[in-house]
Amino acid sequence: MNLRIHADELPVTVLEAVGFMANHAILRVADVKHDPEARTVTFPLNRFPITGKSIFTGTRHAKTAVRCRVTFRNVVGYKIDQHTKEMETINLIFGFKIKRNEIYLCSAEEDQGVPCFELRCQINFLDIEIKDE
Repeated sequence: MNLRIHADELPVTVLEAVGFMANHAILRVADVKHDPEARTVTFPLNRFPITGKSIFTGTRHAKTAVRCRVTFRNVVGYKIDQHTKEMETINLIFGFKIKRNEIYLCSAEEDQGVPCFELRCQINFLDIEIKDE
């Protein structure tokens, strides 16, 4: 799969669908790279493709992960918060949350109700690429 979305504005349902593609994915924290000169954030991700619907969880995911590279472009602000000890890998909960000028992701792992890892990218306009390796 190779998906690239470059748009000023998209319906909320499309943004949710794109973000949900990374639901339950595994991210290696040390591999998140920010290039302020190129205005990009890139990282490899092990995602579990959606294979169908489940009456209990809403979706059914493949058991085998697909390695992909995610690139956020037009990044004008970048912040990582690690609220607990350094974590090598995290599980993404609800994938990416994409709003008009922000892309947000956080770990499923929590410490006293606060995600252990959060990544916020402020963007000028939406330009996301998810490319399977």
